[in-house]
Amino acid sequence: MSFIGASLAKNTGIEDAFAFHNNAGVAAIADGHGGKGTHGVRISHYACEESIATLSAMHVISGEVDPTTFYEKLPKLFADIHDEYLQSRVLGQGIALVYGIPMHDGVYVRGGTTLTVAIQNMFQGRPYLVTANVGDSEAYIFSVKDGVYRAKELTVVHEPTSQSEYFRVQKLGHMAGHFVYHTQGAKTVAGHLPIFEPDGTPVVYQKTFEPYKVAAEKYKQIRQEMMAYVKGSAEYEDLYAQAVLLGKEYGRTKHVHETSLDSRRDVCTVRGDRSAYIMFEANHSDNEHKLAVTRAIGDYYGKNRGLTTEPHVQITWLDEEDLGDKAVLFMGTDGVFDCYDTEDLAKIVLESDPSTLLTQFRAKGDELFGEADDITYVIKKLK
Repeated sequence: MSFIGASLAKNTGIEDAFAFHNNAGVAAIADGHGGKGTHGVRISHYACEESIATLSAMHVISGEVDPTTFYEKLPKLFADIHDEYLQSRVLGQGIALVYGIPMHDGVYVRGGTTLTVAIQNMFQGRPYLVTANVGDSEAYIFSVKDGVYRAKELTVVHEPTSQSEYFRVQKLGHMAGHFVYHTQGAKTVAGHLPIFEPDGTPVVYQKTFEPYKVAAEKYKQIRQEMMAYVKGSAEYEDLYAQAVLLGKEYGRTKHVHETSLDSRRDVCTVRGDRSAYIMFEANHSDNEHKLAVTRAIGDYYGKNRGLTTEPHVQITWLDEEDLGDKAVLFMGTDGVFDCYDTEDLAKIVLESDPSTLLTQFRAKGDELFGEADDITYVIKKLK
């Protein structure tokens, strides 16, 4: 199977992008940030197009490529895309550099994109995958063996809850961004909950959301079961007695949750991830800038505050992998991964017609969050 990809916007515009070249065995996905119809939209498409063009040309010229050379080639490619976009697409038309940051009418040009690339090739008769990424668009090998669905992650999510990312950014001293959990209504660093102490120690919060969620679901379920029986019947009265106990448990866990700091941290994914940001100049609410990723391409404002274009690069020799009975390479933006546990997603991807995946992902996002985020994925059969 060749690469197959699709995108879907959550409303009228889309910041996601994807591209691939089947003959060269390369694919890319990107998730822009910065607002619809703006810098974040343009840079995501540019990053995909440029990475595919460069990697495809490399394949045509060289044929088999030693995968270890990508440890040097891919960081350079990501940095070049970042720099070349600034020179060719941003500057001019009333935009000028101020301390290395593009400005238009006195306002910083903000936005950027994640970028994840995958390269499938052969070297000395051995098949391999090379993956590289900045941000939170992910790539996995999904496989199934003897009915067990498996997910091997090929990328690293660069996010503000990463202790290694915190230490990297804090080396900038007073220029460093602030790592905080998202809390409703907060406009400044002081209003958000910190993720780390100044020495890098994670701040421990009481995890009250999951017990509250479980208790609420149990109480709701038994109330629904009661509706199947006539009030006053033995079955109804037995369920009613259970409902009284579950109602008390629900009330208790709800009170604990709502009165804890934990209640101010948003649970933003099915996997239980907490919404978190790196914030810049957040002590001035009118100049607030916050991102859910700590590495990106094309974010020239954030680059001065701790963002980097340096990707995580990984080589996977496919002849050393147990690909089971069936396996695919799956690349997706956070609009997909926020909606599933990875093993559940592996089963859906492996057992579904690829043409139906976009509809399934959209429906799941709408069900969980009211409106699905931008959704983009690329898939390729490995076995």
